[in-house]
Amino acid sequence: VMTSGVHYTISNVPAGLTAVVTTTGTTTGTITFTGTATTHGNAADIANLTITWLNAGITGGNASSIAGYVKNDLIMDFIDQTVTYIGAGFTETTNNNGTVTGSIAASLSGANFINPNGVLTVGTHVTLGNIPAGFTPAIAVDATGTLATLTLTGTASTHTNAVDVTNITFQFANSAFSGGTLAANILGATGPANSYIGVDFRDVTL
Repeated sequence: VMTSGVHYTISNVPAGLTAVVTTTGTTTGTITFTGTATTHGNAADIANLTITWLNAGITGGNASSIAGYVKNDLIMDFIDQTVTYIGAGFTETTNNNGTVTGSIAASLSGANFINPNGVLTVGTHVTLGNIPAGFTPAIAVDATGTLATLTLTGTASTHTNAVDVTNITFQFANSAFSGGTLAANILGATGPANSYIGVDFRDVTL
């Protein structure tokens, strides 16, 4: 293992990571990283990770005489973490009594929800917006921990077409995700995030 500041310097390393340079032969080596990046969404990708070889790291002791002793275009590509909202939303039942069927699912990529085969607690793990009065929301997590499905029980206090909802919103907390993942690093998890899916009540007809 080579020593930073003695054999080389390295810059533009994302916060939370530490570079480790190991020789694998007289002319080859590897750069690896330990730790956990503080921010690791696609927006944190870098294309200018820079390593500069110092004299002590080169046989003969004259690093600057070697073409490429400074490499300034190394890439670090983080996996994009996103939530997308899918489903047909909620439709009032044919009884036209304010009850609904349907669901909205939050599909997570690059991370996992807590409690696979369990639930997320509304008001703790996630805050919802534009839920009509009279409904009780519940969110179930699938076995993979990547799909959280919202359902509504109860009876809407008002249930005419005039109070249709076109956009139930989601604001996930850090506690909704496993492994210390931060909600702010997940595209579509905060804001609050727009699902653009809602509730369609029936019109009363004579």
